[in-house]
Amino acid sequence: MTVFQDSSPDSTNLRSDNVRADNVRSEAPDPDAPIEFRLQPGERYGWWEDHEPEDAHEVAMVHGAVNDCRTKILLDTGASVSMLCFDFARKLKLKLRTHKRMKVSGLGGVPTYISAHAEVKITLGPRVV
Repeated sequence: MTVFQDSSPDSTNLRSDNVRADNVRSEAPDPDAPIEFRLQPGERYGWWEDHEPEDAHEVAMVHGAVNDCRTKILLDTGASVSMLCFDFARKLKLKLRTHKRMKVSGLGGVPTYISAHAEVKITLGPRVV
């Protein structure tokens, strides 16, 4: 488990089926390139989060425990590590191992800094994973 120091701003949650055709880049798309959209006047990063139907926010959240402390857990099968903020790490009373700050970027290329890590026991249902 990796702990990051800075809280990130609103993330962009864009869905291609909610965007007009004039928002898509005009040149021939590279099938391996990420899809890009321009923000419309009045829109901001995170705009879709406030304007999508409620059922569009469904994610794979489950009830579980980290080091025997109950919490909700986001299931992300493609992630090689999980990150959380220092405040939540303190609440869980994790034994953090600090190291030199390392810059990383995630969703939308928003940079943040990792400055500690911890090994944790994660429980889902009756099993430890």
